[in-house]
This record gives sequence, structure tokens and C-alpha cells, in this order.
Amino acid sequence: MGITNQRGYSLISMMVAMMLLSVGVIALMRTTGEIVEGYATTSLRTTALSIARGYLEELRTRDPGTLATEAAVRVNESGVADASGNFFRSVTVTSPASNLRQLVVSTTYPRGSRPIELVTLVFAP
Repeated sequence: MGITNQRGYSLISMMVAMMLLSVGVIALMRTTGEIVEGYATTSLRTTALSIARGYLEELRTRDPGTLATEAAVRVNESGVADASGNFFRSVTVTSPASNLRQLVVSTTYPRGSRPIELVTLVFAP
């Protein structure tokens, strides 16, 4: 009787291969989820920045003597006041000098840990 040479994979080697494959697929899915979440957060942050920039430019066109601090207002993605908006915009006006106004426009956004803040100085003759 001779010994036959059998070729193929054993059940244990197949289970190890399936386990390694599943670990790889799970890691790929998790990374993809984090990328999608990061993209969504970045998109919201970019929108908040756009809202702050637009309102800051609007404030700069006003008479410096009429500028005043504004409480937080709920706004939509376009920066228009909207009770169902996802963003909050506020303005703080200070006078570091008698002829100078400091404007701070702050915009908070969903899932944001810190608000977007833009600061500018306006000369008030």
C-alpha cells in the first residue's frame, strides 16, 4: 500500500482565511464610515463658514454707528433667519478704541464641537 498525496485546504485553514478576510472587510467598512462622517462634518463646517463670511460682509456695509451686539439667531444654510434652520449665528460688537469697532460673527453648526468665529475691525469716524 502506498501513501496517497492529497492536495487541498483543511477546514481549519479555511476558517483562518475567512476570519482574516472578515477582519479586513470590517476594517474597510469602519474606515469608509469615518470618511463619510468626516465629509459630512466638513460640509457643515464649510456652510457655517460661508454663513459667517456673508453676514460679516453685510455688517461691514452698514453704518458703524448702528452696529450692535446681536443674540443668537437660528438660520438656514443660506444664512437667512429660519426657525427650522440647523445653524445659529450671533454677533458681538465691542469698542477697543473710541473710533474702532470689533465685530465677531459666531456660527455654530450641527455636530460641531466649536463655533466658527470671524473677527474684523471697522473704523467708526
